[in-house]
Amino acid sequence: MSLYLVLLFILLGVVLALLIYIVWQFRIRYIHMTSELKKLRESILQSQSDLSLALEAGNLNVWVHDMATDTIRFLQKDFSMSPPISLEEHFKLKHPNDMEACKVAMDDLITRKKENTKVIYHYIDSSVPGGYRIIESFVTAKWKDNKVIEMIGVEHDVTHEKMVLNELELAKKKSLLAIESSGIISFELDIPSSTVTIVNAYGMMKERKIPVSTCIDYIYEEDREEVRQALYEMILKGKNEPFHLHFRMILPSREGIQYCTIHGNAFEIGQNNRPSLYIGYITNQTLYVEVNEQLNRASRHNRIILDNVNCGLLYADKDFNVIWQNLDYLFPDVNVFKTFCKTSNICSCRAENRIGLCEGCPIRKCLESRESSCEDHVITDDLEVQIQTIPVIDNGQAVGVVCRVDDITARKKVVHELEIARQKAEASSQLKTTFLANMGHEIRTPLNAITGFASLLADASDEEKETYIKIINENSQNLTKLIENLLELSNLECGELQLSKEPIFLPALLDSIADKYRDQSDKGLTILSDYSEPLSINSDPVRILEVLDNFMSNAIKYTSEGSVTIGFENLGTDGVKIYVKDTGIGIPEDKRPRVFHRFEKLGSMVPGNGLGLSICKAIMDACGGSIDYESKMGQGSTFWIIVPN
Repeated sequence: MSLYLVLLFILLGVVLALLIYIVWQFRIRYIHMTSELKKLRESILQSQSDLSLALEAGNLNVWVHDMATDTIRFLQKDFSMSPPISLEEHFKLKHPNDMEACKVAMDDLITRKKENTKVIYHYIDSSVPGGYRIIESFVTAKWKDNKVIEMIGVEHDVTHEKMVLNELELAKKKSLLAIESSGIISFELDIPSSTVTIVNAYGMMKERKIPVSTCIDYIYEEDREEVRQALYEMILKGKNEPFHLHFRMILPSREGIQYCTIHGNAFEIGQNNRPSLYIGYITNQTLYVEVNEQLNRASRHNRIILDNVNCGLLYADKDFNVIWQNLDYLFPDVNVFKTFCKTSNICSCRAENRIGLCEGCPIRKCLESRESSCEDHVITDDLEVQIQTIPVIDNGQAVGVVCRVDDITARKKVVHELEIARQKAEASSQLKTTFLANMGHEIRTPLNAITGFASLLADASDEEKETYIKIINENSQNLTKLIENLLELSNLECGELQLSKEPIFLPALLDSIADKYRDQSDKGLTILSDYSEPLSINSDPVRILEVLDNFMSNAIKYTSEGSVTIGFENLGTDGVKIYVKDTGIGIPEDKRPRVFHRFEKLGSMVPGNGLGLSICKAIMDACGGSIDYESKMGQGSTFWIIVPN
């Protein structure tokens, strides 16, 4: 009995121990499971947080379309689903033009044409430009019992990206159009293969690779060496610098020489830090070069024309800056405007870096008045100019001034000469009137005597006839002498009288003249000859004698007592002075300007016709000498001539 009890107690102890062990193990497993569940919950929460951040960072939304109820719910930030809305209400928020694309995408999933699909639609949102957001949605289907029970989609707001892409596409189109319009050709120069590839903008289209040697063959022969040298620096030496080449080409597709320019830069760097690829662009400058040459030719032609119009031109803007002028060409020895500045007549309009403006500046005056003006200015003793200013008007405002500068030196000289000629003509006209009056008087006097006494001869006695004939002969001689003097004076003034040059020994000439007038004088005058050396001159002896005869006869005529002296004086290089000096009545000072004029006499009762001194002056002018006198009233006169050696 006791054995059974012992065995029972032992069995009960084993069972109890086993139960305790089971409970202990269960507790351990529960604690472990609770820890694992906590970790799993934390992991799920972390995953949800990461997924939420990912969805937010990617600007993504998740939605579920329940096919049974035809409603749509959206996954919220706490990973609960939003209240369902009908598909019809959801479609109302989309652009009407996108409805068809959305329906087609759903049909493709339902009919299993596609396992998943993408659809882009515009979602109404008044807070963005244009009032729509652009949504890109990736959709897949959930199946059960061979039918779609749900459609699950992830949508991405691509509004900003689409706007950026549209702007890039627009910029791309503009760039392509600009490049196409400009005629620019892009290229790639591959160094390892020594080939050139022609590409368009952004490298979207490439043409076949062309060997560099083929490209060089198109280059104009005179420019090839320069291009080869540049390529040698890039290809063989690996020169890593931007390059610019200007050369001419002969292309099969174009007529004539084409002027081209290449600009390039290293794009890829290969081994040994040497460029392996250059990119750049080519421009055809032919039209520019041709237009530039035409402009240069036109500019040269205009410059030649303007420089040879024999007038200076200057254009200054409203700020007195000289834009164009040819004054330096026309006036190389004197800066016209600089000279004006010195004389304060006109400013240089900042052509000479002046700060202020001169008083009376015609350019400033023209800008202020907006009226043309014309003024004469003396620049130097040998240069006088005329400045004409013309305002340049644009929209009613004076924007500049055109100055025309003419050299009027010769014109002024001609005007001066014409004025002198006019004065001489007036004087000649007056002289002509006086000459004709004097001629009428001088000729009438002997003619009256001749005709008067000739009419008395018929009734005169023999004694009276002898007197009348004598008077007639004397007046005939006077008339003849007058006509001869007039003819001689006319010939001298016209230059028709031929003069000779012979040696004249002056002492012998003067002595013979003195002797001649000693014998003829009946006044008891002393006739002297005065010289200190033997001297000869080369001149016309007849004309010199005529002048000295005139001097002597006039001296004796106006000297009642005293002496008359004829002599000469050696003036060296200035010539020889031959003079006649008397102690006569002298010449009034008021008659000095007219002494050598025709028909000029000291008194009307003095014999002679007043042509002698006029003839003497004409003779000395023809001989290249000079004639003059000095006199004092009551003390006598001295007339002289100077004959060149």
